[in-house]
Amino acid sequence: MIPIMRAVGGVANRLLIKRPAAKLSLGDLASKLEDSGKVLEGRYGAALDSEKNRQTLRHVTGMERWGQRRLEVFLGKDMVTDEYDGYQPSANASWRDLKLAFANTRRNTVALARQLAKADVPADRTVARVDHDDDLGALLQTSVSGELQPLTARSVRAAFFGMPMMTLGVIARIHWQALRLWTQRVGFRSKPMPPPAPIPPAPAP
Repeated sequence: MIPIMRAVGGVANRLLIKRPAAKLSLGDLASKLEDSGKVLEGRYGAALDSEKNRQTLRHVTGMERWGQRRLEVFLGKDMVTDEYDGYQPSANASWRDLKLAFANTRRNTVALARQLAKADVPADRTVARVDHDDDLGALLQTSVSGELQPLTARSVRAAFFGMPMMTLGVIARIHWQALRLWTQRVGFRSKPMPPPAPIPPAPAP
């Protein structure tokens, strides 16, 4: 069942988001972002001031600002590895202030997309690397790739129905590996108790 759900989510993602976006230039995407922003502003303008709506708008605005910071890397800014939480508007912001924050954020996204178009940045595929080193060398080397896509009602639905399936797939794989270990009679070991005192760091060589 899980593979079928993942397959359906992948097909929806390709048909509803990736395929339409792949045919558009950055200028076209900027125009679509502008149009979808007006639609979303209209929906939020008619929505009631509720805690759920505030949380949703804070989340959407924070994610879009977080994405802006990643796109700015193509214009020369340094890559940062942080979470989107710090980009959200204040939790104490009023409903009016949150709507203004989203409107300003979307205008900034449109301006950034048009700036990228003028800079002739490829729109088909982008890759962001995340590397973490210590004094002994590389500890983590990974990357995330994707395409610049407009935030529309269709793309939000595709992401919503796709991500839960991906999460269920990860959970299923974890339990599958646990089952394989159990069939091989690998014993279960609980997490040990922490030491009574902090362990001092090893002296530098």
